[in-house]
Amino acid sequence: MNTRLGELLYSALALKSGHGYAFKFAFKEDVISNLVTYLNTRNLEKGLDSKGRIISNKYTKQSVYSARTEQIYKETIGRIISAGSNYTMKYSGDFWQSIELAQPNLDFVDIKSEHIKRSFTFKGVQTDEVNLFNLYGEDIVGLQERDYIILRKNVLPYYIKYARGILGIN
Repeated sequence: MNTRLGELLYSALALKSGHGYAFKFAFKEDVISNLVTYLNTRNLEKGLDSKGRIISNKYTKQSVYSARTEQIYKETIGRIISAGSNYTMKYSGDFWQSIELAQPNLDFVDIKSEHIKRSFTFKGVQTDEVNLFNLYGEDIVGLQERDYIILRKNVLPYYIKYARGILGIN
């Protein structure tokens, strides 16, 4: 292994055995982490979960905002939503702002969020805290299959850069 070819083979074996680390390395780039967050919130904006299903309340089976919710939004935080529009999980913005890449893996992308909606007062009535995962399902956080295609295309250049560094190829 004292030849250049031997060194490259040794490096290639090291890269293969540590390719999970190389994959994680690519996700350390802010642009990739931000892309994961963007893809998740883009789905929410459309009212879709990570399986591509319309987000709906597990108990009421409703999937659109009511006239009452429209009124609450307008009077409590000034955000305008329309009765009849799909759930987006963007009540105060806290949930969306909390979405971030937790731990990249080879088989999936782990996204974390603050899924407990804080209580608030509306017309003198105090609401309870709400666990959004219990109400709408854990799939409100995550990427759809089509998002992974976009993600792979964007991760690839960072992975190649890392692999070239390991192999000593510039």
